Amino acid sequence: MKVKQILINSVWFGVIPKISTLINILLLPLLTPYLTPYDYGIWGVISSYSGIILAVYTFGLHMHLPNSFYEYKNKFKVVWGRILFLLLISATLFSIILTIILLSVLHDIVLYKRILVAILASFPILFNSNGLIASNLFTLRSQPKPLVLRNLTASIFGLLALFITVYFFNLGYFGFVMSAATSALVSFIIFINPIWIKEKIYPRVTKKIKNVKEQLKVAFPVIPHALGFVLLSSSSRIIMSWYKIPMSDIGLFSNGYMMGDYITIITVAVVTALSPQIQELYRGKKYIEFRNLYYFSQGIAIFSIILFSIWMPEIYKYLIRNQQLQQCSLIARQICFANAVLPLYLFMSTIAFIEKRTKQLLWLVFVPGILNIILSIILIPIFGYKVAVITTMISYWSLLFIPIFIKYHNERTTLWLGNLSKLLLLLAVIILTFYCSLKISNLEFQYKILFSCIVALLSISFLYKFSNIK
Repeated sequence: MKVKQILINSVWFGVIPKISTLINILLLPLLTPYLTPYDYGIWGVISSYSGIILAVYTFGLHMHLPNSFYEYKNKFKVVWGRILFLLLISATLFSIILTIILLSVLHDIVLYKRILVAILASFPILFNSNGLIASNLFTLRSQPKPLVLRNLTASIFGLLALFITVYFFNLGYFGFVMSAATSALVSFIIFINPIWIKEKIYPRVTKKIKNVKEQLKVAFPVIPHALGFVLLSSSSRIIMSWYKIPMSDIGLFSNGYMMGDYITIITVAVVTALSPQIQELYRGKKYIEFRNLYYFSQGIAIFSIILFSIWMPEIYKYLIRNQQLQQCSLIARQICFANAVLPLYLFMSTIAFIEKRTKQLLWLVFVPGILNIILSIILIPIFGYKVAVITTMISYWSLLFIPIFIKYHNERTTLWLGNLSKLLLLLAVIILTFYCSLKISNLEFQYKILFSCIVALLSISFLYKFSNIK
């Protein structure tokens, strides 16, 4: 594939899907006056449980989609149809499970509303299968338009539902639920024609139970990997609900987490755009160039996080028109820096995928996720919801120690990074810049402009040094 085409696809796959996110951000000044910490708390609990179900319901079967695409050539559609059938069955069962869970945990909501909320909240699982198939098919074919435009359409319908229910009807948390349900339903419907009818990838009943068992056996290790991300991002809110932390406090954490997590858009977009070079350099054993590419990505991430964190109070001032939610600014800044190690994860996980050592991925996300659960269970009852931000940061940053203690990652990371003490240096840089950005964010406007210009100049000079990568 030519460089021009790679860049075009990167825009389609990485930038255009984020238009709905941009619209969502622009809607915040209009919506936040009608939303409370309680609303964010309810939605935080719902999205946490649904995130876990989404990570589990496929049983990892989606990993067979790209493999069969290459292995079965023109006959892959039969295999995909069988997998689609299994996904639909599993989605139905797990949507029922999620409904039951939400009926039991959302005890703050009156019963008749709780039933409606629980049913609608299960839609993202119930109607996920078509989108999952489409995502794999059009990505493997390097055909972004059929996928991206339909996903964008579904997202816009969801945002429209959010705007109407919150702004016009003042329904609070129900707007989030209605938005997610609408987006999922629209996505499922608009992918029926291109997937089921045009591509002939429709649900096919599989009669060979032995084959299903073999597929599940191979796919099962993928579940903890997918679950690890959810444990990192969602376990704190679930544990808070177990300890009966007030829903408004959970909402403050959820709002701050949502705003701080937006910074990952930049990191993921950069690494997505560079993914062909990442693959090529590692496969070609060009470890010095591979390392420089990592420095380039890590530099963009840290400098972006610093700037985002410095101006977070102003972001909240102009976008979050709700006095109760203004205190979430600090949480958002902390979550920004929790995500500072994301480039390292993306580079390390790429190596494991290239070498087909998927079990080693568990060290990168599942172990930090378990650490977050343990710390949350111990510390939240003592220090309250605010400590969940600290446990999240510690759990994310624990990734820096994985290559030091785990043999596989020690060998591979040493191969391209060199001395692993650089990881401890990175941790020191993250902590120092985190501390400095907290101080700078509270300064007067003109001083923040000055520091922002200094950071921008430093970032340009740093990135220029590592940008000349062939």
